[in-house]
Amino acid sequence: MEDKSKLIVNLENRVVEANSTLKVLQLGVDVNCRGNKEVTSVGSRINSMAIDWSVAPSAGSTKKRYSDVVADRPGNVPFHNKMYKLFVKSRNNQSAEYTRNLLKSKVNPTQMKVGISALKTLKNGQLLIELEKKSELEEVCKKINELCGEELKSYMPTLKTPRVIVSMFQKTLLRRTQYKP
Repeated sequence: MEDKSKLIVNLENRVVEANSTLKVLQLGVDVNCRGNKEVTSVGSRINSMAIDWSVAPSAGSTKKRYSDVVADRPGNVPFHNKMYKLFVKSRNNQSAEYTRNLLKSKVNPTQMKVGISALKTLKNGQLLIELEKKSELEEVCKKINELCGEELKSYMPTLKTPRVIVSMFQKTLLRRTQYKP
């Protein structure tokens, strides 16, 4: 009888230990690999060969593709999140604070139903207004020029296409591509 009770107590202890290990794994506690044995941050040892792992692999063990890594860089802006810029400067060389206050008092973007994403002050005394839609940007530019045309000048920067100059190529390549009449 004593042997049966010892066996029951031993089995109950093993069940409690297995349940606590399962709870630790379900909570997502970091698991440090050491061969077939693994140690959780709680300190209990687990035999990884005996456990059926239904937990997804950690993010560190999966390999990312090159295109995914490049797409996640902080400098890259997806096309749908592109911001259009509008520069506003004072014609009379007033301070940026004066320009900002004049702009806020005369032009009301909420009345125009335009969403301005940012209004920044630049070092050269200009203001930078950022919007998400180009049509709204043109509308704001036109409104600033109408209402504050004698004191403020607003303009949209034009994007320039870069010119590529190819140099240091072989002369034999040039001879092959020339046409002989």
